[in-house]
Amino acid sequence: MDSGLIPFKPASGARGPHAQTIATHLLGRASFINSKKFKSDLYTVALPSPEGSMDRLLLKIHRQKAREAPAVILVHGMEGSSESVYIIKLTEKLLSRGFHVVRMNLRQCGDGRDMARMTYNAAMTVDLHAACIFVHENLSERMALVGYSLGGNMTLKYMGEPATERARQIRNLRRAQKDYLERESPLRRKWKQYPLRLPERWVAVSAPLDLKATQVRMDSERAKIYREAFLEEFKLRVDSGVYGELARNLPEAHRRPDTFYRFDTLYTAPAAGYLGAEHYYEVGSGGGYIPKIKTPGLLLHALDDPLIPHEPIHEIPWSQYKDIEVHFTLNGGHVGWLARKHPEFPDRRWMDYRIETYLLDWVGRKS
Repeated sequence: MDSGLIPFKPASGARGPHAQTIATHLLGRASFINSKKFKSDLYTVALPSPEGSMDRLLLKIHRQKAREAPAVILVHGMEGSSESVYIIKLTEKLLSRGFHVVRMNLRQCGDGRDMARMTYNAAMTVDLHAACIFVHENLSERMALVGYSLGGNMTLKYMGEPATERARQIRNLRRAQKDYLERESPLRRKWKQYPLRLPERWVAVSAPLDLKATQVRMDSERAKIYREAFLEEFKLRVDSGVYGELARNLPEAHRRPDTFYRFDTLYTAPAAGYLGAEHYYEVGSGGGYIPKIKTPGLLLHALDDPLIPHEPIHEIPWSQYKDIEVHFTLNGGHVGWLARKHPEFPDRRWMDYRIETYLLDWVGRKS
């Protein structure tokens, strides 16, 4: 780890994990980026799905005037979107540093909610690959991938999974979307032209390395306030008809689960072609793919994260993985790190400072 980094010191009014988690999302909420201020163009792309269905992946792209600039793809967390405050804030900083930035909406999220029948899950990495191919062809051959929380898990899985896992996802997506397939996805013809992963660097923030352990934490009493908030969002998805026959075939009283495990059992796993929730957790956990990651990256995690248990993190022999830089802080919450003011981060967003520093170091080494 770079000894010149400014260490994280929690803001005096937000020392605990819950305060860190909640306050960071409320502080400086933003929903608009002035592209002219950063001398970049903003446009939106509805990317064809990799399985060839009528689903579309919505990307919001900030293109710099300097076409040779490297690109950074940002992947939000559970029930987030391209408009999540942490996505917006980092986008502004990266644009000021001259990066192209791509804010990705996972399926059924944000402004892309009405562009897909299928909904996202923590293991659906084929969509990340589709976005990377688009960026490689239309924006920059040099790119980095930054994922938060669920998006961080997807990032780890994407950077380490074999081709067979991508093929399994495509098969299951085509099976689930059999009545909504187009003649052929233009993306599918291109996949063999590209390596399994395109990013030169990656960052995973507050990533749940073990989905089973995270489910147990989320269903515990200590995570009740977060569980109830997420389940309300999940129930809206069920009521909107996203899960179709999976919901209609259940008795009314059972259609709106009250735990993560039951939701994943009834909806997440079967919708994505898994044998059950346990199978989904096993295949989808990003931690299991870390031994296969050969691309340099940064794992950023607070040990007091109230949503993600730290025990699975300590079970990994990090010293064996020389390309992975791990940065653990004692405090910071979940996608939090609200710090004392500093000239390097006057908005108190230490997390953005840490990611930005890592990406600038990447560019510096390459230039």
